[in-house]
Order: sequence, then structure tokens, then C-alpha cells
Amino acid sequence: MQITCENCLKNFIVKDSLIPTNGRMLQCGNCQHKWFYLKNKFIEKENISNIEENKETLDKKLIEQNEDKEVQKFINKKENRQPHINKTKSINYFNSFLVIIISFIALIILIDTFKNQISFVYPNIDLTLNNLYESLNDIKLFIIDLIK
Repeated sequence: MQITCENCLKNFIVKDSLIPTNGRMLQCGNCQHKWFYLKNKFIEKENISNIEENKETLDKKLIEQNEDKEVQKFINKKENRQPHINKTKSINYFNSFLVIIISFIALIILIDTFKNQISFVYPNIDLTLNNLYESLNDIKLFIIDLIK
């Protein structure tokens, strides 16, 4: 059977066996709208009160289920919050260290590329570049010792 959401008009294919004759609450998977669906739209007047009572009990059950889900989500978030923060901090320090090293190497390459033009403004650029190369070599040796 094909059911259409009353709110967003999205169509869904549902097995007939899932909808009882006195109807049931449905929720749209697209817009989360909830409504009471009846298989047979032509119902006797005496059955309407039974259907309305059924709808109210189903509404209460859905509200209770949603509240339980929200509480469980909150508990899960609270339990998982602390380890997640610690992992993020350690990763951020490592990432920051890598960015600083890469930026330092890029600066040395940039200065080396334009050393002829920079030498007009800063005549001792060769001495500074040699110092930067040595600093880069020291960082490399530090990392090698750190790994061992």
C-alpha cells in the first residue's frame, strides 16, 4: 500500500500487515511529521471514539520512547565526552608542531629562492641562510634522537 505524508507529501510503500484495521501512528522519515493513519477512511461513528483513544495511547508511548532516547543520547554524550577531549588535545599539539616545522622549511626555501633580490636590502643574507640551514639540520637530528 502507498501512504503519503500529510505534511511534505512524500510517498512511502508500506506492507498492509503493518497497519491494523483500527489504524496506527506513523512518522514521516523525511520531515518527521507524525499522524494517525487509518486503512479504511470510511469508518462507522462508534469506532471513531475507539480510534481516538488508541491514538492518545500511541501518542503517549511515542513521547515516552522519544524521551527515553533523548536521555540515552545525553548519557552517551556525557560518557564519551571526556576521552574525546583528551585525544583531540594531543592530536592538536602534534598537528601544531608539524605545521610549525613545515612553515619553517617553507620560509627557508622562500628566502633561498629570492636571496639575490633580498641581498640588496640585507647584504648578509648568505650568513643568515647558513644559520637557518644549520637550525633545520639540528631539528632533523632532534627528531631522529626523539624517535630512537
